[in-house]
Amino acid sequence: MEVITINSEQVIQLIKNEYLEIAQNNRIEFVNNNLVLNCNGEISNVRSINILFEKLEIKNKHIIDYIQNIICEHLNLELNEVIYSSGCADEFDFKIRFAPNIEWQIVVCEYSRALQNMCFISDEQINVKPGAPAIGIYKRLGKSAYYFRWFERI
Repeated sequence: MEVITINSEQVIQLIKNEYLEIAQNNRIEFVNNNLVLNCNGEISNVRSINILFEKLEIKNKHIIDYIQNIICEHLNLELNEVIYSSGCADEFDFKIRFAPNIEWQIVVCEYSRALQNMCFISDEQINVKPGAPAIGIYKRLGKSAYYFRWFERI
């Protein structure tokens, strides 16, 4: 029994190309929905796979978790459908994953940042009180102090 270890880039290449060259005349292949090792034409079936996952480090995790829960409640989503992607001190980007290849992105920020962003993109004076249901393209997330907009470049 042969044991092979491949890194994350090789896994991506294997999935994308349906094969991975690991040595001369040796490759891992998907054949008829089966994963096999082809060593000089001699086929070995996969017996098991071990995958090592490393959790991404997220600063201010408690804030991200809080916002993620508000998004889920407001948009009627499950936690695994709302994925934090990036952010700074006062603006956070999340991906809403409806299916493996269908994602929409939203930007979440507090009232003051939403107001500032709207003033930046609009020539008109914006005068909206805290707690308003909307600030231009930003919609309030439930009863929280956070507002969101569907992502599009401004």
